[in-house]
Amino acid sequence: MSLVKRSLVLLCVTLMLASLLVQRTDATRRKPNELFNGSIFGKRSYSDYYLRWNQAACELAADPICQWLRHEEESRT
Repeated sequence: MSLVKRSLVLLCVTLMLASLLVQRTDATRRKPNELFNGSIFGKRSYSDYYLRWNQAACELAADPICQWLRHEEESRT
């Protein structure tokens, strides 16, 4: 095998092993008691905040891009 193929195979194997380790550690994590139904730890998870941030970032990027595309189309006609 060439060096590039070996590197790609090694990278793929490393990523698969890392994903297995992450899944195992996440599965062994202990969940809080029923008494702590979010009153102490908060109702929203990390993914809720990430999705809102990601949506805001996309909206901020989309506005100038749409304006630029409109300007390009107008300049062509």
